[in-house]
Amino acid sequence: MTLDARPQMVWTALGRVEVAMAGDGPAVLVVHGQPGGYDQALSLSTALGPDHHVIAPSRPGYLGTPISIGHTVDAQADLLAALLDVLGHPHVAVLALSAGAPVALRLAERHPHRVRAVALVAPVTGPDTRPITLRDRLMMSRPALVAVNITLNVAPSVAVGGAFVEAGFPSVGSLIRESRRIAREPHLVDRLRTTIRTALPYRHRRDGTEADDRIIARLTPDLGSGVAVPVLAIHGDADTEVRPSHSLGLVGRVPLARVMILGGAGHVVDLHPLWHQAEAAIRAFIAQAPSPSPADRASPADPAPGA
Repeated sequence: MTLDARPQMVWTALGRVEVAMAGDGPAVLVVHGQPGGYDQALSLSTALGPDHHVIAPSRPGYLGTPISIGHTVDAQADLLAALLDVLGHPHVAVLALSAGAPVALRLAERHPHRVRAVALVAPVTGPDTRPITLRDRLMMSRPALVAVNITLNVAPSVAVGGAFVEAGFPSVGSLIRESRRIAREPHLVDRLRTTIRTALPYRHRRDGTEADDRIIARLTPDLGSGVAVPVLAIHGDADTEVRPSHSLGLVGRVPLARVMILGGAGHVVDLHPLWHQAEAAIRAFIAQAPSPSPADRASPADPAPGA
């Protein structure tokens, strides 16, 4: 799967959406987190392997998609459905990361015949009123992220430790051990570098990040209860940014939900030693997801855009 697919602007019934597409095979809509954009969605799509057609949009307020068309989770879900209309995909599987999960779940609730299955990585699935601190903003500033990126070239373990100083490790010793492990693996350092790059330049992602903060604070605890398709959530039990209870809570309210917990993983799950097992689980889950019946494909049950 290529990570450098060029984005294009697509005009939908609800507004302009920036989207990159890559690969051939069954269509998978990939929904990025916070901050992010189509580039982060493309990076996440590597978990699918090469045999899928990836649709990677920038959500409203990120990169080239204007914030004016997506201030609420329902508006963003309807926008993705409108994008699928223009692209000619009657139904897709969905893979979503972190703050993109509420949009994926609402897409499956509001447009049930468009979605075959929903795979979630470190998902936000309920309200979170944790205040955004000045330190949070400083860490997401361009100088801070550029400094980490440069340090990756000269002292990888230091950069990794700095990037994950609050990633949920139970002790300073475990943080140091994990930083050294990642630093010894060039492909993991490259993966971290990609993660940092998909947050830059932050000024082109600020509107979306702030909108996500407001959206997440207003989420209801029953998010996803109307999802009728299979859902797989993957979460690290050491994730302090989005607690694993966000994933575990899905089991009680989504009939076809199951959860895979990675012991010792923080929020950036794809740096965990067992991430390859999570990737295999995602691929198998999406491959086994049922396609809609002819009656479902013809159903007019989806709400009108913006309803």
